[in-house]
Amino acid sequence: MARPRIKIDAEQVLKLASIGCTNDEIAGFFQCSKDTIERRFAAELAKGRQEGKIRLRKLQLEIASKGNAVMAIWLGKQMLGQTDKVEHSGDTTKPITLNYKLE
Repeated sequence: MARPRIKIDAEQVLKLASIGCTNDEIAGFFQCSKDTIERRFAAELAKGRQEGKIRLRKLQLEIASKGNAVMAIWLGKQMLGQTDKVEHSGDTTKPITLNYKLE
């Protein structure tokens, strides 16, 4: 005889995934196996993780728009493919001069 199916709230799985909980943590919350969570709630896990990423991206953009230069630079690198470019010039007999440019 099969074991009775454990009752797990799909909406709660989605919420836990959206705040970054791992599959192991979600399984621990519901006192079931990680396989059960992954098998029965793949769609909720994916949707929750996407919602969490969207919230985080929105927050980061808000922080950058309020003047946080570090966040603006980081987002530029992540979203726009910008990099730090190091150029050096000068006489090889003298100390090297470094000029940093954000591109």
